[in-house]
Amino acid sequence: MVVTFNGSGFDLRFLKLAFPELLLPPVHIDLRWVTRKLGMRGGLKDIETNIGISRPSDVQEMSGFDATVLWAKYLRGDKHALRQLIRYNAEDVVHLKAIMELAYDRLSRQTAEFLNTTKPVFKGMAPLPRAKRPANIHEPATNKSNLVPHLVEKCSAEHRVPMVVGIDLTGSAKRATGWALMTGATAITKSLSTDEELLAETIAAKPDLVSIDSPLSLPEGWINADESCGLPIYRKCELALKRMGISVFWCLLPSMKSLTKRGMFLARRLREAGLSVIESYPGAAQDLLGIPRKGSSLEELKWGLSRAGIKGEFLHGKVTHDEVDAITSALVGLFYLADDYIALGNAAEDYLIVPKSTRIHYSRLADILAATGLDAIEVNDLECPVNAEPHLPAAG
Repeated sequence: MVVTFNGSGFDLRFLKLAFPELLLPPVHIDLRWVTRKLGMRGGLKDIETNIGISRPSDVQEMSGFDATVLWAKYLRGDKHALRQLIRYNAEDVVHLKAIMELAYDRLSRQTAEFLNTTKPVFKGMAPLPRAKRPANIHEPATNKSNLVPHLVEKCSAEHRVPMVVGIDLTGSAKRATGWALMTGATAITKSLSTDEELLAETIAAKPDLVSIDSPLSLPEGWINADESCGLPIYRKCELALKRMGISVFWCLLPSMKSLTKRGMFLARRLREAGLSVIESYPGAAQDLLGIPRKGSSLEELKWGLSRAGIKGEFLHGKVTHDEVDAITSALVGLFYLADDYIALGNAAEDYLIVPKSTRIHYSRLADILAATGLDAIEVNDLECPVNAEPHLPAAG
C-alpha cells in the first residue's frame, strides 16, 4: 500500500502528473481522513502534536513552506540545504508510519471491542533511514536559462524589441496592484492602486501586449456576475487547470467576484484604447516553468525569474510579491507574442493563456481538453516549446 497525508488532494496527483508512467500500489491510505475520524484536525504537524510525536530540534520548527525554500536554495547550489530537506522529509516518512499504526490501534478499539485484549500494532517510532555511506549529492545546474532571450528573438519583428505590460490585479484599489513593463528581457515594476493609475501607466507605455492576472470573462451562460443563474461558478479553463493538477480559484467565488469584475472593466477600457489584452495566470505559469510561486520567499521568486533570463533592478531592489507576479504575467505575454503558448478556453468563455512547457504531458492535456469541453489544440501546436532545456521543478 501507499500511505500519505493529504495525498489524494496533492501528492499522488502531483506524482502522476510529473511521472505519467509511474505505477503505485493499488491500496492508498490517506491519513488526513483517517485521523479526522479520530477527531483530529489540522495539518501533519498538528496531528503529531495531538498524538505526542516530537521532532529533533534542527527540524522541529520547519514547515512545508520552509521545505520549498530549501529546495530552491539547493537549486542555487547550496548542498547543505538539500541535506536538511532530506532529513525533514525522512522525519515525515517515519512519522506517517507511526501515525498509521497509532490510528489503527485507536480505531480498532472503537469499532471492535474484542481487540481490546490484543497487542497494539504500534511499538514505537521507527528509526530514520540512514545511508550506509554518505550520500553523493550532485551539484545542481545553476546556469541561467536562455528561455527569455530565445523568446525575445523569436517575437522580435523588424529589429523592434517587444514590450509587454504585466498586471497582477487586486480586487480593489484598497490594496496596491503589481505592474510590470518588460522591454525585451529587462523588467521594471511599480505598485499602482486606482483604475485610473493602471490605465494611464499602461496606455502611456504603448506596449505590444497587456497580460492581466485576473479572470477577464464569465462562465458560459452568465450575463452579470452579481446575478445568480444556477449555472457553474467556474469557467471550463479553470476546470482544465484543476485537472492538470494546478491550483486555481473559480472566477465567481464570493472572494473572486470583485477581482473578476475589475479585470473585465480594465480589459474593456484598454481594448477601447487600441491595446491587445490577454488573460494570464502567474501561478500556472510558475508551476509549468519551475519558478517558485508567490507563497515562496521573495528572494527565491526573484531567483526563479533571473534563471529564466529576466534582468532588471527588481533583482536587487525592494519590490513586492505582487510586482514580481506582474513580471510573470508579462513573461506569459512574451510567450504569447512568440507564438509559444496554449490557449485554454472556447469562443463562449474566451481564453486563458499559459506557456508551453516541457513539464506538460501533452497527450493527457488533449484528453483533458476534450473532457472539459474546450477547444482542441492542433497536433502541430503540441510540439516542445522553444526552450528545449527542461526547467527544474519547484518543490512542495
